[in-house]
Amino acid sequence: MKKFSSEKPWIALAFLTPPLLALVLYGRVLSFPFFLDDDLNFTWMRGRALLSYWVDSSGYKYYRPITFGMWRLAQIIFGETNTFAFHAIDLVTLILIGWLVGYLAAHLQRDGEKLNGVAATLAGAFVLTSPFLPQIISSVSPGLYLYAPFALALTFVTFARYRQTGKLKWAVLTILLGLLIPAVHESLIVVGGLLFIWLVVDQEQSKPQRHEEHKDLFSFLRGLRELRGWRIPFIVTLGNALWFLLWLQIPKLKGDGLGWVGWTSLIQSIAFFLQGLTFPIQPLAQVMMQNGWGEVAASLTLGAVGLILLSGILIARGKWRILVIGLAWYALNAAPMIFGLGFHYMISNMRFLVPPMPAAALLWATAIVAVVETLHATSLRILTVVILAFAILLPSSFFIQESMTLHTMSLNSVHDLREIIKANPTQKHLIINPIDWIANNKPHYAMGHETVQILPGYLTLRGLTFINTGVWANVDGVVFDNIKPELKRHWYSLAADSQNVDWETMATRLPNYDRVWLTRYSDERVDVVEAGRVESNAPITFANHLASFDEKILLVSAKADVVKNEMRLALSWQVMKPIQGEVFRHVLDCEGNVLGLGDGPALGGVYPTWLWRGNDRITDVRFIPLEKLSSCYRIEIGLYNPANGQRTIALDANQKRFENDVVVVEQNQ
Repeated sequence: MKKFSSEKPWIALAFLTPPLLALVLYGRVLSFPFFLDDDLNFTWMRGRALLSYWVDSSGYKYYRPITFGMWRLAQIIFGETNTFAFHAIDLVTLILIGWLVGYLAAHLQRDGEKLNGVAATLAGAFVLTSPFLPQIISSVSPGLYLYAPFALALTFVTFARYRQTGKLKWAVLTILLGLLIPAVHESLIVVGGLLFIWLVVDQEQSKPQRHEEHKDLFSFLRGLRELRGWRIPFIVTLGNALWFLLWLQIPKLKGDGLGWVGWTSLIQSIAFFLQGLTFPIQPLAQVMMQNGWGEVAASLTLGAVGLILLSGILIARGKWRILVIGLAWYALNAAPMIFGLGFHYMISNMRFLVPPMPAAALLWATAIVAVVETLHATSLRILTVVILAFAILLPSSFFIQESMTLHTMSLNSVHDLREIIKANPTQKHLIINPIDWIANNKPHYAMGHETVQILPGYLTLRGLTFINTGVWANVDGVVFDNIKPELKRHWYSLAADSQNVDWETMATRLPNYDRVWLTRYSDERVDVVEAGRVESNAPITFANHLASFDEKILLVSAKADVVKNEMRLALSWQVMKPIQGEVFRHVLDCEGNVLGLGDGPALGGVYPTWLWRGNDRITDVRFIPLEKLSSCYRIEIGLYNPANGQRTIALDANQKRFENDVVVVEQNQ
């Protein structure tokens, strides 16, 4: 067997590939805020002792003491709102998985072809470019779906090292890991069975065993050196069984039970996980669906083709051991989710495809190596590796970049919310149209929602802002469909915990808040901007005003500022009597060229003049996109009748009528 040292360039590449890919593909997550289930998990953890998760999971559906203990330790060390630290932990975990799976690929390759390093490099690269990672790596709580494959791969490495060296430390580590890792995630209950399969299939690592009686604990520990046979997997399997008995007492299983998921759900779930196993060819399912195929049929068919392709290549090159180990790893790791969760639950997120993901990476890396082994010329081998690797890596990488861009644009809104609460922690806030989820309207894969979900219905805006700021702010959400724009390239949904209201209800709610904010949606960005406020029965405290409209509405002040490529226009209105009309806001340069238009109701479009009430004081903030920037701006403000376009008479403080009934504000940069 050729050792790693004989392939130094490839081993160096195998070492460098995971961290480089992690930084290039996912580095931006280090600035991402908490969202999704982070509120549910991290709020529950606050203030608890580190060891309490082992003895008490009350108030939570699952029993995962290692995961929650690690998170709680990070909270204590780095702070409860330090998102950078938590995302860094997940990135490091992903890099470690890449290294571990790379080691396992090289270990199982060991065929003297000097391709161990190639196998390690490819396996690590395929782990890091799994197309199902973005939904995991972007949020902290789904990180447990990274900790699970890390723990399992680490157990396999220690077992391989023990069988290779016979050293006691590796046997002890394997047993400890095998007994403990189900406390990371429930899917790891199969680790004992996987070790048995590895042992039976990969018998070349076994060495002659010594037989002696173990009369006491110390002789038994010394006897662990012999456990290249069945005893390590047997001990681990017994421990896994005890975990299962323990899980029967947790709220999730006691409440939901272990009922049969049904044949339909079973077939759908198998197709779903086949999509993960054969991910390099699964984008073809979209082409098949455009020609009349159903999503399940397309995924199952491509999954069968991928399995036949992998099996044929590996068996032809005598790599059936790797094939069996890889398929067993994937199937048994997925089995608890296939049989324990309904497909309706799994379809909402791709995260369930990540725990068995290293097995898929191992198989495809080994398949490429098997193809390369049939070639003799070094240059041809290198060219083949590059072509086949990039055929898998590039589509996945492009999809990952697209998904990360979607995360970045949608999480801008959470960044904005965090800054709003930090700047105004004691005020009462209303957020109009907060986001639930967003997705590209052209999915890449047949099964699974490729969404960025931020605020599902079982969570609240108050919790989202708390987990990011540590402040229990007075913040509410409201859905107002009348101003919800349709996007060209994306689908999205508004937060389900926010009440959907009509014009009149909105008008009655607005005066209850100190600040009103609007969530804006476009194909490039989702953000939260100030919309203004409404004060009922506000006393007149101003001596002068800019304009009077039909002697019913006073424009008290107007302030304009350029913010990036938008004009921020803040108007203060005093309502003397109700009026019919609409507000127009035009931005021109000082040569009269139109740069931007911002007509429509106040407060982002939710408070039209026909709902304004006498004695209201309205602060109306409007962000008007500019076609281009200028050194001099002319802002025109007024009221008009939308039915006929006629403008409302505008008088200045001296009762002199404005030209064209337009109030002009000039602003120089």
